[in-house]
Amino acid sequence: MNDNLDDLSREAKLDEIIAEFLQAKEREGPQDHRQWVARYPDFAAELAEFFADHDRLDGFAKEVSQPPTVPPAPQPEPESIGDLTNPLIPFPAQRSQPEIGGIFAGQYRTFGIKAGGMGRVYLADVVPLHRGDIPGKIAIKTIPDFEEWRERQTGDKQPSDRAAYERVSACFRQEAATWVKIGKRQNVIWAFFVMDVGGKPYIFMEYAEEGDLRSWIAQGRITTPLAVNLAVQFCRGMIQAIEACGLVHRDIKPANVLLTNGHLLKVSDFGLSKAYDAFAIKTAGQGSLGQSSALSHAAAGTVAYMAPEQFLSLSNADTRSDIYSFGVMLFEMVTGHQLFGAMSFREHLLQRGRPAPVLHDIKPGVPAALSSIVARCLAFDPELRPPSAAALAVALRKELKPFRRALRWMAVHRRAVLAAAAVAMCALLGVAAFCILRPPYSVRQLRQGVAYYEAGRDEFALDCLNASLRIEPHSREALIARARVYQHLGDYSPALADYEAADQLIPSSGLDACLGYCLNQSGQDEAATAYYRRALAAGENSPAVLNNLGFSCFQLHQLEDAESCLRRAFQADDTLQAPHCNLVLVFLQRALEGKDIPGEAFLHSRRALEIGPPSGGLYRDMAFLYAVAAKHDAAAAQVAIGYVAKSVALGMDPEVFKSEVLFLGLKQDPAFQAALIAPVLQKTPEAVHLIDPSSQRQ
Repeated sequence: MNDNLDDLSREAKLDEIIAEFLQAKEREGPQDHRQWVARYPDFAAELAEFFADHDRLDGFAKEVSQPPTVPPAPQPEPESIGDLTNPLIPFPAQRSQPEIGGIFAGQYRTFGIKAGGMGRVYLADVVPLHRGDIPGKIAIKTIPDFEEWRERQTGDKQPSDRAAYERVSACFRQEAATWVKIGKRQNVIWAFFVMDVGGKPYIFMEYAEEGDLRSWIAQGRITTPLAVNLAVQFCRGMIQAIEACGLVHRDIKPANVLLTNGHLLKVSDFGLSKAYDAFAIKTAGQGSLGQSSALSHAAAGTVAYMAPEQFLSLSNADTRSDIYSFGVMLFEMVTGHQLFGAMSFREHLLQRGRPAPVLHDIKPGVPAALSSIVARCLAFDPELRPPSAAALAVALRKELKPFRRALRWMAVHRRAVLAAAAVAMCALLGVAAFCILRPPYSVRQLRQGVAYYEAGRDEFALDCLNASLRIEPHSREALIARARVYQHLGDYSPALADYEAADQLIPSSGLDACLGYCLNQSGQDEAATAYYRRALAAGENSPAVLNNLGFSCFQLHQLEDAESCLRRAFQADDTLQAPHCNLVLVFLQRALEGKDIPGEAFLHSRRALEIGPPSGGLYRDMAFLYAVAAKHDAAAAQVAIGYVAKSVALGMDPEVFKSEVLFLGLKQDPAFQAALIAPVLQKTPEAVHLIDPSSQRQ
């Protein structure tokens, strides 16, 4: 027993020495190995072995610094500490963190909290559904509070002052904003936006109802065919991230891979390992490594899944490093256990240099081709790994071909094949009955298409609905379903055509509202107005129709009608942002025509901001409101300048303010000049003015 404790203490001390060496190398440059051996003579043999492997890694790291695949996109400059008072989307009214059952940031009711080593994830309902395509449930991720973060800094190498925490916060904010730029992708968790609440950044993102891959593996829910299917989806997610921003993930592991209904896989936490790196602490007295250790900090990743070159530093990570981590994860998906378990840093490094176990030797029945793919991913030399996620996806898709799957299954289950043949004749009767009772092909395709649409898989939905309409071209239900898919994709011309075809079959007020919405989105406001009025006359007086008619009237300069419709819209549902935004436009137009701005204009602008989310367009309109008010109240000018800065930071073109006569008197004001060059932190330039009448989605 005492011998075991001594061994653990020795391993822990060795890990501390190696962590100290790696941090010194990062800080000071190349180190003299002989001096380190002389400093710690009791560990001379272990250090000599470590330095030999380390030098071998260094050789490969030089090659990794010139990746052969798509290079990462240029990253924006980090915010300086002095700029932290102007975060991405400020929300100063709330200072506390989310609580179960409470309303957070004005519109999110928290129903769950998941705590991890790197912070918190809050699960919340959107109250109500009023922000574009954001679904009813979302996840909100953030870093620990300052006090919690400071308590974790147990090692003497980690700073625990407020400035260090602010740098961590700025890094999280910057990396999260980069993730947001990926946008809505089929196999990437959709990061909607980043908001500062009480001075701390929160990233608001898609909720995955089926949990993470780690729990699926632990529950034994993944078969080999499903593992290959999920692996192909993972590759698609990496391809989508590379195409959008050139991102390298750096921390691929089952906990960062989430699943939704229908086995749809989504990759999460892009770039956040950079920020999480700052939370690493030195855990004294432990002989194994977790992601919170000092060595994890020095290597910047989760140790059990890291590529060999990542053991040197984060700068060595490229697409091929992600592929290595993916290989470790795929091994775990197929076998059910980790390739590299709990062990010391030195043992991890030694394991990376040894050939990985052969997959089909561990789990008989796994095809040799799949074993070969995993082995290539786990090559020590990055040059021997698949060069890209796209190349990896091509190899994996071959394993999904139905004929090869059938042959593989029959080879492994020969007795089952013979038994199936014995009962085949009896099954024919059941199959015949099934075919007679089964719905027609067009109906099955329609139902599948609607299911795909509701799951957010629009491309699959279109394929099914097109197939249904080829058989039944006059199916009103299929035409409406396909129109909604096109509408959701922002392709309004074919959506209009399908709605019109459905309306010719059986007219309805609901279709009139949808036709008006698509005409609005196509810039045909006068035609849209006629459809909205027809819908209202037929009794379709929903807040969406009233708001959209009001906005159309505003576009046609029919301000009295616009105000009347918009007041009816927010009186019916005060939690919709669009009617408040549109009323502000009506009041602004009247002000530009020489009329006074009523006090309620400011109330509507603040209510729109409270409902959220903020946007460059909303801040622009608020800046205009206060610029007009500045004619009678000089103090309003500085408020207007503040909103100019926030509008530009959310992607609004500064020329909008430079050319506006309302700001002529402020052109020489240093604060106004500074506002015009505020760094663009997120692209959300336009406010929401229209509501989708088919689903109340703005």
